[in-house]
This record gives sequence, structure tokens and C-alpha cells, in this order.
Amino acid sequence: MTESNYNYAFIAGRDPRNDRPAAPKPPASELDTLVEAIAVMANWRRRGPYQCSVLYQANGRLQQFELQVWPGVQSYYCVNKETGIVDSYDAETGVYISGNERREREPNQFMTEPLAARLAFPMSLNVWGHPSSGFRMIGASRQGDEILVRLQHQIDPHLFGCVTVDTQECRVIRLDTPMDTCRYEDIMPIGG
Repeated sequence: MTESNYNYAFIAGRDPRNDRPAAPKPPASELDTLVEAIAVMANWRRRGPYQCSVLYQANGRLQQFELQVWPGVQSYYCVNKETGIVDSYDAETGVYISGNERREREPNQFMTEPLAARLAFPMSLNVWGHPSSGFRMIGASRQGDEILVRLQHQIDPHLFGCVTVDTQECRVIRLDTPMDTCRYEDIMPIGG
């Protein structure tokens, strides 16, 4: 085998020097798994547009929403299925609607999206461990195509939560804390 062919053979999983399969990768550590989840969460803008049903529960009250999200342009359209109330933001036009009312949005305003839409914008989740966050990430484990990121409350360390990241679809699909739960279901691409 010539030197020019050597790299291609190795990429295919064979070491041409002894024609044995390449060594298997060691299992991912908990830190590797957490870093993978954070990478998916931080890369949220690269997801294509999608729609889904949302189940959101807080204070013992369950609400259902229909959500459409365009991550690449930071836009969403969220409708409460029970009340018909709309929350939306169109970043291209700057139109921001909260509780069916058009409102002004400050250029650097943080977390304008309703809680039901927040999984689509994971950088707005209250899990990053900075001073204004309620929770911080303390570990992660893999269950099939999902990574479960364990959370601990920053003020009361006896309170725990979990963020579920779908590694196949590269998005956050669930948040569970003692205060609230949000879950995305029936996720389908828009226009694709």
C-alpha cells in the first residue's frame, strides 16, 4: 500500500500496517456525557424549524400548548390549547406578542419566551449555574439516545432536577424540577 492510500485505509477503520481493526473507543465518562449534552444545548440555533405539543405542569396545574419554533432565527409561536392565548416572537420583524398583546421587547431582554417554549432555547433555561440561575448541572448519564443531565438547586442543595437531551434530534425535550415540568412530544419538522 502506498503512503497516499494509507490515510484512507485507516479512516475506514483498518490500520494498513497490520490490517487489524482499529482499537475500540473507551466508554464515555460522566464528564464526556455531560459535555456532549452541553454541546447539544449550546448549538440550539443550528436545528431546523419544528413543531410539537408541549405539556407544562406547575403548581399542580397541567397546561397543553402547540409550539412552532424556528431556532435559526430565534422565533417561536406558542398557543395555549385551553385558552387560545398566543405568545410569539418573530425576530425578523421584531414583533413580540405576550398573552395575546403586542409588547415592546428590549434589544437585550433575557428570557422573553414563555416557559412552554423555553426548551427550544436552552440557553434561557434556569440550569447554567450562574448567579441568576436556580440550578446548576452536577452530572449526566446516557439512556439510549437520551442524556439525562442532573441538576441541583443552588440555594437549597436538597432540591434536584433533570434536563433530558435527545442526542439523535439534537434538542432538549424535557425539564423536570420540583417547581415545574415541561415536556415536548410529537416533534415534527416544519416544511421539510
